[in-house]
Parts: sequence; structure tokens; C-alpha cells
Amino acid sequence: MPSGVVGVANSIGTQGIAMGVFTANLITSSSLIGALLLLRLWLLAPESKKPRVFGDFGKVGGGTFLSRIGTAIQFVNFVLFMPVAIDLVADCLKGVGLSTSCSGLYTLISAGLCLCLTQVRSLPNASFAAYVTALIIAAVIIIQLVEVYRNPVEHDEDSSARWFGNGEKDTSISVIRGTLGATACIWAYVPSFLTAELTSVMDTPKDMRKSLYLSASLNLLTFVLVGTLIAWAWGWDLSDPLTLSSQWINMVDGSVGSQAMNSLLLFANLTAYMLDSIPVTIMFQKVLFPEFEKSSGSFRSLIEFFLASLPSWIFAVALALTLPNLFDMLAFATALTTPWATMVFPAVCFLSFSRQQQRSILPTSSTYEDSLLSSKLSSGEEEERPIALIDIDDDVVTDDEVQTYEIVAAYFTLTVGILSGILCLVAAVGQV
Repeated sequence: MPSGVVGVANSIGTQGIAMGVFTANLITSSSLIGALLLLRLWLLAPESKKPRVFGDFGKVGGGTFLSRIGTAIQFVNFVLFMPVAIDLVADCLKGVGLSTSCSGLYTLISAGLCLCLTQVRSLPNASFAAYVTALIIAAVIIIQLVEVYRNPVEHDEDSSARWFGNGEKDTSISVIRGTLGATACIWAYVPSFLTAELTSVMDTPKDMRKSLYLSASLNLLTFVLVGTLIAWAWGWDLSDPLTLSSQWINMVDGSVGSQAMNSLLLFANLTAYMLDSIPVTIMFQKVLFPEFEKSSGSFRSLIEFFLASLPSWIFAVALALTLPNLFDMLAFATALTTPWATMVFPAVCFLSFSRQQQRSILPTSSTYEDSLLSSKLSSGEEEERPIALIDIDDDVVTDDEVQTYEIVAAYFTLTVGILSGILCLVAAVGQV
């Protein structure tokens, strides 16, 4: 999510600089490997069964059950993050100076803008906004650093950033704040969904690898460099987002820089909602309008897509208007979906696929077995095949073979993903 760029200082500050840098490296590398595993699985899949959406990777990797698990993870993740995006857009509207006596009006205006952008209808159509958002994130980083160092803060030993941990006196609260800071590394970088959605529409799918390496490097640089610089200058006790910190409110809020940053984040968060809502809307339209053609520009197709976008939008608006603290829901949405989507699910799909490859090769150990097999075929007897744990279609496996280092990487990602899920759950429960 673009809003992660204003949460990096909180992540580094609450964990401690050394621990924060270690966590950022571990989570980013694991999420990157998860996305690379999905890309590799796409390249290994036969032409007739190339995955097009996140759930399809489960079908290639392990059958219908795993496909349903992937679809459920994606659906729940997008639906729960949509109201958070609406709330973030509403906060940006306040920050740019739009004044109204009704606080709920910000949310309604935000929701209206989000619904309009969903009508873009496909992720390739949103590519221009995604490119602009990348430039916006760079501009937001610059504004943050300029404002922080233009407004120095005097802090004592208790408020200074530490190498390990934070300055919270209560041990349990200190641990919870540290784990919440660590979860920012998890929800801020989620490359698996876009890898699943965009690989099949790229002219050269292998080029996705370059994009993944670049995005991971930029994400890591933002956490390590920007987060450390801000935490070092303003101390460890910073809010997520930074604009809610007392330091920002007292010295920067209302300035030209603050308004400019909120304007940029407004566009970026609208783009984030658009990228989440389009796949969810496509899922609904497949159920509500099975004959729907996304590529069609007819008036009927526009109306059908609009109607399909309403269920998730109404749900998101209802949560945004009724829940007192959407960041509690962000914590639980992260715990229930994000590490499983970025690390666990890709690793399980890849490992399951690698086992299919191994079982598909039936080695013969003697000439006698060769002659026996030949006699069975000539007499019309059907060869008795071993029973597989997963039902495999004959054309699932290609000539390419999974390498040993890829299996090791998959197990590494699986382990980190499970541990990340436990960490996120502890943080979510502690947040409440």
C-alpha cells in the first residue's frame, strides 16, 4: 500500500534500528521470493493452463482445493483493505484543507471517488496511475525528509531511537508496539497479487522478474534509509502514519509541505483502492453476470460492471463509517491474509507442483520391467499407475524441471511466512 511510505519511521523506531533493518530485509526478501515462485510456476505451467488470477496458481500447484484457498485469501484481503483505503483517502482530504463540519462527509466523498475509479475495469487500464503513484511515493519521501530536518526535535535518552527495542516503560506494551511496527514490513509490500494478475498480460512475462527485483530494492531502501533517518531525527515514538505523530502535528501540519504531501497521498491511496477493488469486482461479475465481457465497451457492459462493483463498495463504506478504529481491522486483515498471500500460498503451490513433477517420472530399473510393460501394452492391458495424493492432469507438467535451490527457497519462504502470520496475529490481538 502507498500509505506504507509514511509508516516506515514508526516501523524502525518501535523495533529499534538494528532489529527494524533486519526485519525489513527478512520480510522483503521472503515476499520477493514468494512472487518469484509464482512467476516460475507460471512459466512452468503448460500453455493451456497458464494462471490468470491468484487462485489459478493453486489449481496448477495442487488442484481445486488449493485454488479455492488462494481465491479466498485474495478476496478477503482485498475486501478488508478497501475500507482502510477509503479511510486513508478521507484523512488526505482533511489534510489538503477541505473543511466541513461533518466528519462523515469526508468518508462519503472518499467513497464516491473510489467507486468512480473502480470503473476503470481492468488492471492494465490502471497502469498509468500505477506509474504515477511510483513517482508520487518518491515525492512523498522527499517531502517527509525535508520537513523532518527543517523542524528538528530535541529528545532525551528516553525518546531517542534505540538499536534494539523502544523506550516504552511497560514491557508488554513495548512488545506489542514492536510487533505492530514489524507488521508494516508485511502489509506495505505485497507483490504476489500483481504478479498473479499482470504476468499473463505482459508481452514478455520473464521481464516481470526485473520489476520484482526493482520493487523489492526500492521497498527495502525506503524502510532502511528513510525510516532510520526520520527515527534518528525525531525519536522512536512516532505514529503510523507519520502525519498523526505529535511532532508532525505541532510543527508541520497545515504547512505547504504537509498539504502537498496529503494531496499526493490522496492520489496514491485512490490508486491503491482501484487496484484492490477491480479484481474483487471481476469476481462478483462472474457470479452476477456470467456472460459479462470485460473488453466490451457497450453501455450494458458498463452498467453490469458498475452493479458488480457495488456489493464490495457498500461493505467497505459501511465499515469505514461504523468502525471507530480501522487500523484495528488493518492489523487483523494483515494477520489473516497478507503473509499467507505473499509467502505461504506461493511456497505451498510451488512445492506441491514440484512433487507433481517428481511423481510424473516413473523410472524403470531393469530390462525385465521394460519387457513386461511392453507386453502389457501389446496385449491391451492398461498400465497400473501409482495413486497420487493430488489428482494430476497429464499436461500439468512441462519439460522444465524444478531446481533444488528453488525448493530450498520455497521452504525458507514458507517458514518465514508462517512465523510472520503468528507475529501479525500477536500484534493484532495486542492492538485491540
